[in-house]
Amino acid sequence: MALTNTDLLLVQRGQTPMKAEASVVAAYIKGEVDASDIAIASPSQLGVIRVGQNLSIDPGSGVLDAILPAGLEYQGVWIQANTPPTNLQNGYFWIWDGGDGVTLNNALWGTANGETVNDGDKLFYDGTTFDVVPVADSGIQSITGLLPIVVDNTDASHPEVTINEATDTTPGAMSAADKSKLDTISAGAEANVAQNLSYNSADNRVEIDGGGTNATIPIATTALDGLLSSADKQVLDNLISSPGGVLSVVSGDGIDFDLSNALDLEGAQLPRRQIINNYCYWKYRGKGCRYNGGVCADANNVKFDKTGLQDKGEWAESTQYNMGDVVYLWTYEGEAKRAIMYVCTKPHTSTKSLRPSVNSENWSMDACSKTLKGCRLRFGDKATLPFGGFPSSRLY
Repeated sequence: MALTNTDLLLVQRGQTPMKAEASVVAAYIKGEVDASDIAIASPSQLGVIRVGQNLSIDPGSGVLDAILPAGLEYQGVWIQANTPPTNLQNGYFWIWDGGDGVTLNNALWGTANGETVNDGDKLFYDGTTFDVVPVADSGIQSITGLLPIVVDNTDASHPEVTINEATDTTPGAMSAADKSKLDTISAGAEANVAQNLSYNSADNRVEIDGGGTNATIPIATTALDGLLSSADKQVLDNLISSPGGVLSVVSGDGIDFDLSNALDLEGAQLPRRQIINNYCYWKYRGKGCRYNGGVCADANNVKFDKTGLQDKGEWAESTQYNMGDVVYLWTYEGEAKRAIMYVCTKPHTSTKSLRPSVNSENWSMDACSKTLKGCRLRFGDKATLPFGGFPSSRLY
């Protein structure tokens, strides 16, 4: 039952018990307790917090709001580490294009002075100083694809996108030989059936002779050169050749991208990193984790039997693997790379379709459960653990 102001309460002053209305007791408490009686909050201490920049409290409801700056406007690329932009307005930003590992070196950069920048990083000006937002804070969030595009989401943070090779019954990636054939076709050329032409399937030549018949050139297959099908054309339209010989996938029929960048504030949370007591944020075997030992356990903390384990190095196709063989695959994160290790659970000869990252029947991935138990399995019960969660935030 809730108290009302007129309810009588039993209180004690010194050694004397007394009766007092609830409103009198409430007024006394409000007058005696102030902010100085409550500790300031810290990582290990519950307490009060003070409102800083870009935050406000509604005096009526007590709701804490974040004030996000508006009016962001792209100003182009910037390459001069020793000279900041001079035409400055609140909300202006530039993209760094002066190389990787460059240090900003001018007091006019404000709080960003001395920071290291890489190509693609954003340089924001908030009306007072500059702020660097690394390119790693934006990018592809998730990828889905339809055949012949295959998306491997075993590692959700670094999905692998591959394109199956074309066959005589299914569409797919074009061979180098097929591409060479395409390059010989002049722009604007028409595919017409003419008299006195014949097709030699032995060496894929169209021959002109005096008494030839109409030539019918077949659709290209993996075994026979020929014309490009409309399905293969769709796949080609979704491929672009980037500098350095890198093949990239662009949005089109058969593949969808879900993209975001540093300016996308929809769904953003403050603080940026959530405080969770029982989950580790670090990437397994990554920078924060620091574990670089042998295989230990799967994602459910089931330990591998280390008797009979054989290190076979990097996984390769057309190789006989037996139970207990240990291999690794590289996953790339910008210019850095991280090894993902697997233990063979069934003897087999490897093929592309039996790649460890897409075949859990023959392989078990060495993975962390992201819990304190998973951390202790690798570093020991008495070690200083690099756990990426916040166990002390749990209520006791």
